[in-house]
Amino acid sequence: DSILSGVRSSWSDYDKILYIHDRFIEGCDSSSDNYAGRNDLWVASAYGSIVDGRATCLGYAKGLFYLLSRAGFDTVMCVGSGLGYDASAKHVWVKVKADGRWYNIDPTWDDKPGQTAVASNLVGYEFFMVTDQFMHETHCQVFDMQFFNVPSATSETLNWYKVNGYYAESLSEAERMVEKATEAAVARGGDYEMFSIRFATVRGVQRQLHKKHLQRKHTSQLLLKIHLRQEVHGNKLRL
Repeated sequence: DSILSGVRSSWSDYDKILYIHDRFIEGCDSSSDNYAGRNDLWVASAYGSIVDGRATCLGYAKGLFYLLSRAGFDTVMCVGSGLGYDASAKHVWVKVKADGRWYNIDPTWDDKPGQTAVASNLVGYEFFMVTDQFMHETHCQVFDMQFFNVPSATSETLNWYKVNGYYAESLSEAERMVEKATEAAVARGGDYEMFSIRFATVRGVQRQLHKKHLQRKHTSQLLLKIHLRQEVHGNKLRL
């Protein structure tokens, strides 16, 4: 109830689901070190993810399924196996219906524990409101359910990267996104911030950006340009 009480009826479907997704993930940890030897029924349950704060992918899926259902959204469970895992090891996530269309959410893989010492409880959006095609590309298998037909998810309208303007279809778009996010982070004055971009093509735009700016042994000209602009306005960007 502490999560659902923060949801406002005036919000859009997207904002409601995003809020539940973020608060839910912030309160749970998928690291096996945190549930090894604990009651297996808890870590594979909604109680484990919502109340105890420690869960397997099944616990994550059940917890998000419960919260989204309580919030009034049509939600179903999906089963497959994760990329990089033994194909025999099952993985579970959910689908939710928002604004009349279905989307996948994998809360386990959106939980980014311990990425840095500064920000150890990051929430990711790589698997938030994504299509079936994206899930097939990032998960070894997506199984057909035996007792019901899983609805198709083909829309990208409410994908986090599309909604927030971080979906790059060209190198110039990606560069503008880096500038925008970096300048906003500097203006906020925090010690650490993280942002991510989704590329229309991995082999195209992503590789172009990496080659031009990230493979250099010296400061990227893109960040240097931002740095000089910030100095004019009295802000500092550490390079």
